[in-house]
Amino acid sequence: MEQVDPAGTAGSYAGFLLVDWPLPWPRDVSEIEQLADIAGISRESSVRLQAVLPQPERPLGVAFYRWEPSKGAYTGLEAPAGGDSAAVARMFLEGVTPPGTTPIEVTDVLVCGHGRRDRCCGSLGTALEVEIKASGCLDGRYRVRRTSHTGGHRFAPTAVVLPEGTCWGYLDVDILIAILDKSGSPSDVAGCYRGSTGLESPEVQALERALLEKVGWELLSWPRRGARLADGKVRFEAAPPSGPVRAWEAQVTQGRLLTPPPCGAPRTGAEKSDRELVVTGLAEVD
Repeated sequence: MEQVDPAGTAGSYAGFLLVDWPLPWPRDVSEIEQLADIAGISRESSVRLQAVLPQPERPLGVAFYRWEPSKGAYTGLEAPAGGDSAAVARMFLEGVTPPGTTPIEVTDVLVCGHGRRDRCCGSLGTALEVEIKASGCLDGRYRVRRTSHTGGHRFAPTAVVLPEGTCWGYLDVDILIAILDKSGSPSDVAGCYRGSTGLESPEVQALERALLEKVGWELLSWPRRGARLADGKVRFEAAPPSGPVRAWEAQVTQGRLLTPPPCGAPRTGAEKSDRELVVTGLAEVD
């Protein structure tokens, strides 16, 4: 079976709202009665609401990430839930600083383990979370957490890395460590890259993936943006820490239409099809 190229499937979000919430999670976190209103406000604000498995060593909390275009990354804050996670989450969404708020100074690695949404995420994602924590390869810079559905379960195991806002699929421990440490060539893991959730469209995300292989890991730390032009052309701009803004253009067109089978189950005819994106004619421009 051919794997679907995941480039351009990350979604685009102004922020992420992470709410510590114990299992079991319903199929959709908006079905959690206490978070139903928060889910609605989050959607209206283009903020992705995620339930995250509580950390045994810490009290329940809420984390909020907001995209900062001038940084090319999200800025993260977190606060104790204080017995009312929904109230703290609402404060973040309304631009109010909850009591006890502190900056997030680690990298959050959100591994989808939402079994009620998809059995592969529930099994493969949960196994990845357990294995990477037991590997001894992580240090205090990283906080790996099991989370609810992030989209793209057909690419399981999947993960979102914050604050950089990158989404990945087809993961294993070695691939995830290479991504976090930015070790080896990006080309080695490019086939796992879904895109940056701070970018505006699937086509821009697909072009970013092609540029990641061309420019290197440093691209993910630069402020960057893209736009769709006429006739399938896409422009991408990135600002290195020194020197002028760099720009590229390429054609981004639709490629193969593939329908991967459901995880561990027979086909029903209702499976989601994916149209891959193809980047050609990539060139740097003035």
